[in-house]
Amino acid sequence: MPYVPPPSVLMPGNEAIDHIRAVEKYSAPEHAIEQLRLAIVHRGVGAILDDMKKPPFGSSPISVPSDSIPPPEMWKTAQINVDGTVIFSAADSPRPFKVIRENMLRIWSQEEVNNPNAKSGETLNTGARQRSAPVLTGVMIADQIKLKGGSVPSDGGLARAVQRAIKSKQIT
Repeated sequence: MPYVPPPSVLMPGNEAIDHIRAVEKYSAPEHAIEQLRLAIVHRGVGAILDDMKKPPFGSSPISVPSDSIPPPEMWKTAQINVDGTVIFSAADSPRPFKVIRENMLRIWSQEEVNNPNAKSGETLNTGARQRSAPVLTGVMIADQIKLKGGSVPSDGGLARAVQRAIKSKQIT
């Protein structure tokens, strides 16, 4: 059996978008892009720019800021493209980005892609066991509502709605 090197620690942006589309069974890439954006903004998935800019020779890497690791707040309004590039402002040109593979596979399990009976968005793979993900689901829904300019109930109404939706999809 020939040696096959392990996958890179980093996953290219276009591969991450394709992976989310496969797991969540999205036909349009916009939905996968929005889910990836939310995961990056909430620090569920770490992201860096592929063309990392190095500090000038002779300077301390600590004293010279690098734009290679944009803070999560910058991703809120960034234009993420299906080709795995991102634009943070109108003055920028598209720059390729990568995400941490382990983070991606923790949230969007490869087992769900390989298992046609897996229900999208209901479980998180945590090693050998799977568990319900209502908290993550609720956070993602709340953030989606906020990004679209809507308001989220503060009295726990959203949490109850998420719980009802999850219970209605559970197999008894």
